[in-house]
Amino acid sequence: MLAAVLGCVAAGSVLTAHAQPIYRYVDEFGNVTYANTPMRGGKALKPLTRPASAPRPASPPSAGKHATPSAVPLPRTPLVPPLPLPAPNGFPSVDHATQKHRDTGRRRILEDELNNEQRALQEAQRQVQEAAGDAKATARLRLLRDSVTEREKNIEALRRELRRAN
Repeated sequence: MLAAVLGCVAAGSVLTAHAQPIYRYVDEFGNVTYANTPMRGGKALKPLTRPASAPRPASPPSAGKHATPSAVPLPRTPLVPPLPLPAPNGFPSVDHATQKHRDTGRRRILEDELNNEQRALQEAQRQVQEAAGDAKATARLRLLRDSVTEREKNIEALRRELRRAN
């Protein structure tokens, strides 16, 4: 009984919400605001209607009074993944050898960048050790330590990217 009452209330609220007009307001800066209450300068929009010839969405099958979630049939998923679709006409495609050459070049660039970052990290660590002995260089020491941290983050990011490239 309670479910029937709640169903009627929900259906009634949907019908009343559908019947309310929507207002469109454009301010002096060109910002558009939509609201369900009238605003000064706002214009009421026409409600959207579905053409009579448009197909209605299929309703789920009635499962009866004691329906369980498994009573509604689920869409079947294929056991074999679908084949990739061919590229549309005019869409650039690359043959396997060209892509392999590009991947090799990318990997080489990443390895070069990793080597450069590792050398820069060693230099930054050396500068931190030199500045640690100087009591006057606390501000410089902080900048050098930040540089070391930044180099370490760069190295880790390059290593992650190289793992993805392999």
